[in-house]
Amino acid sequence: MGTKESLHEGFPGYNTMPLEEADKFVRERICGDIDNLLAHFNECAEKVRKQGREKLFSEVESLRGRVARIKKEMESRKVLCLSGDLLLGITHLDEEQLRSLDLEMVGLLDECRQRVDSMSCSEADNRALENFSRMNTCLRMFEEKFHEKLKAYRKEVFS
Repeated sequence: MGTKESLHEGFPGYNTMPLEEADKFVRERICGDIDNLLAHFNECAEKVRKQGREKLFSEVESLRGRVARIKKEMESRKVLCLSGDLLLGITHLDEEQLRSLDLEMVGLLDECRQRVDSMSCSEADNRALENFSRMNTCLRMFEEKFHEKLKAYRKEVFS
């Protein structure tokens, strides 16, 4: 994964299949990107730990834990608590809005990954803390986009 261009490759669309299947298709790809980001954090944590930089290690571990929680939520949260018959009847989802949210989510993960890679986990604390702060912001925004997407599902079902 790792690129916004490949996220929807081979994806026929939210309106062409049951909502649960469409959501699962996209979530699995985004979770692949999250796994990739976790691998980058693991590498960084190992480098920092070997250098004995406790404060930096703590920041990396905090972010890594947050990413792991996000992944767990994405894997475990159901699209909706509705029967399959109701989900099959939805044909008017705003395809453009959902695809846009997907791309924004992947873009935020890409930014985090780029920041982890660019700082090489051995920078001066000031620069690293600035990067960690921005990564925290990206992860918060990712969570907001994910919840916004779930809201869009509910809005379509209950409108």
